[in-house]
Amino acid sequence: MGAILKKEFKSYFLCPTGYIILSIFYAFAGYLFFANVIAIGVSDIGYIFNLIVVPLIVVVPMLTMGAFSEEYKLNTDKLLFSSPVSVFSVVLGKFLSAFIMYLVTISISFVYVFVVSLFAPISVNLLVGCVFGVLLIGCALISMGIFVSALTKSQVVSAFSSFGLFLFFIVINSFSSYIPLKSIKSLFNGLAIMPRFCNLVGGILNIPDILYFISLTVVFIFLVFAILLKRRWS
Repeated sequence: MGAILKKEFKSYFLCPTGYIILSIFYAFAGYLFFANVIAIGVSDIGYIFNLIVVPLIVVVPMLTMGAFSEEYKLNTDKLLFSSPVSVFSVVLGKFLSAFIMYLVTISISFVYVFVVSLFAPISVNLLVGCVFGVLLIGCALISMGIFVSALTKSQVVSAFSSFGLFLFFIVINSFSSYIPLKSIKSLFNGLAIMPRFCNLVGGILNIPDILYFISLTVVFIFLVFAILLKRRWS
């Protein structure tokens, strides 16, 4: 697993992909921070992390689009599956490499927190909630992106499909008010990412919210494992 992790992480910087991801996120997040925080004098770091979701749904598909799509395209998946490395190690190695790159990408967010702290005191509970929130939503989005990448040979299709899947989980609760059936309405509200993320970045550390993100991550990683296991034996 360690070899796969190192190989995948290095691949982000052996081609323009990693630099493009960082450039897009830093530019997008920097603009949002200036326009919505500095320009109007907002000192709520929870608000900052809520804004960061916008560039995240753009850059995370770019992080994960080549996880397995590129392997399928180059036919290196057969070599990968015939190696002594277990399928679970392959999945976990690719997930962790994308997550480390994600950490590098969002690191600029804590520079924004430092800037805000110069002008207003920051609650420790709020800061802890923001850290938990941004880490957990990252895990969930990356696992979804890797899942989509495991379904197609095209990186472009993978990126756009991941973006669509992210939007589905982000806006699904917006449609619940139009649904008359309470069971389906509850399902839509239960699947929604943003209310739970907003709780965390608001400093509310609810166990159900944390378990939701962990469960979402585990479910999609398991689905990737099942897809690859099927391909390995087919």
